[in-house]
Amino acid sequence: VFVAYSTIRIAQRAAETLVSVEVHPSSHPAVIGMEVEPVHVCVARWMLNLAGLSGAAEVWPGKAHDSLLRVGDEFGVRSARLVFMDHRGTKFHEDLRRVEDKELLAIGALIIADNVLKPSAPVFCWTMHVSPAFEAVNWALGEFVQHHVEDWMVVAEFLR
Repeated sequence: VFVAYSTIRIAQRAAETLVSVEVHPSSHPAVIGMEVEPVHVCVARWMLNLAGLSGAAEVWPGKAHDSLLRVGDEFGVRSARLVFMDHRGTKFHEDLRRVEDKELLAIGALIIADNVLKPSAPVFCWTMHVSPAFEAVNWALGEFVQHHVEDWMVVAEFLR
């Protein structure tokens, strides 16, 4: 049920934004989703196709840690304007470090991380709030489908 949900929602907004500012679609997708499980990759691609968004988004197989190298290879430095992390929170700080080391973040890029409280991402949360490179806000939210369970989302802007 949740496979490709975030990718589809973000791709819808990206496609609407491109149309509203009269930008012609390029040969590159506006959104890249990443899935570890091969079956999830297939389902996500199928869902994007059903939503009519296969031109606006792609789903790549593999862990974000590894696939981030491909982002740099295909799109270059400072190409990421939005990074949405919605996997095991304990790895967020590692993925953030990789994104920074490869200089993938554009100035003003947004980093959004879900599931920061559970399973817990203290290093990521601390980094977002003490680093001069980011301006961050934590949001306490009800977990998706389990609104009575609190979780956190961090939204940060890359300043340099």
